[in-house]
Amino acid sequence: GSDLDLVFLYGGEPGGYTSGERCIDNETFFARLGQRVIHILNTATAGGVLYEVDMRLRPSGNSGMLVSSLEAYEKYQREDAWTWEH
Repeated sequence: GSDLDLVFLYGGEPGGYTSGERCIDNETFFARLGQRVIHILNTATAGGVLYEVDMRLRPSGNSGMLVSSLEAYEKYQREDAWTWEH
């Protein structure tokens, strides 16, 4: 079967923090959120796995960050992306 290719982006400030009792930096917050989304989509059900998630198409593939800021993604597209990634 096919897989689901995903790229996670966030629009918050790269150096920003969440608000609340235990604030964390935006990068950590959105990386954890992305991990949870992947876990939910990969969950096995009685009918099989919902989706096979493939994150290798994100900037820098498996060696890259799970989640990128919009600014970082735009820079990647301008300077480092292969033609087929546009």
